[in-house]
Amino acid sequence: MKVHAGRFKGTPIKVKTLIPIRPTTDKIREWIFQIIEPHLPESRFLDLYAGSGIVGIEALSCGSKFVVFVDNTTSVLIRQNLHALGHTIPAKIYKEDVLHFLCRKHPATFRFHIINADPPYNYDHYPQLLRTIANTRLLEEGGLFILESGKHSTIASSDLMLPVLREKGFGETRVTIFKKGT
Repeated sequence: MKVHAGRFKGTPIKVKTLIPIRPTTDKIREWIFQIIEPHLPESRFLDLYAGSGIVGIEALSCGSKFVVFVDNTTSVLIRQNLHALGHTIPAKIYKEDVLHFLCRKHPATFRFHIINADPPYNYDHYPQLLRTIANTRLLEEGGLFILESGKHSTIASSDLMLPVLREKGFGETRVTIFKKGT
């Protein structure tokens, strides 16, 4: 797997097969980044369930000024992939449960223009995740929330507390992009 675009284009990204992660494919990342590209320059990007870190690294490569990675199992893998970029990278890694991270008190300045979440397809907490993203101050007004889910994942319309901007299926994957406010 390699970075698809931007200043780190072509950089290989490690993916450990022993860890049960499902990296976002090139095709899905290309679609996502075509949509969010105008929002990337100088943005703050939060990568939840970060896995290998490929989505957050792609955001850095395409102009995000700072990325926070959150995953409860793969912080070493993310650190190795950031180190492979060969630069001082404006990023922070948190090894903890995503919902715990989201519910913690954060400084008022700890806000993001774009939040990406790629939980496991058998994830049971979509309503809680969507409510937490919609109700915390972590996502800036006008910010984007990207959610990858299995195509058969059940997300009730009552759980959609943010308006859907775009949605598309890719085989077993569904990607939904929400926009907060105006």
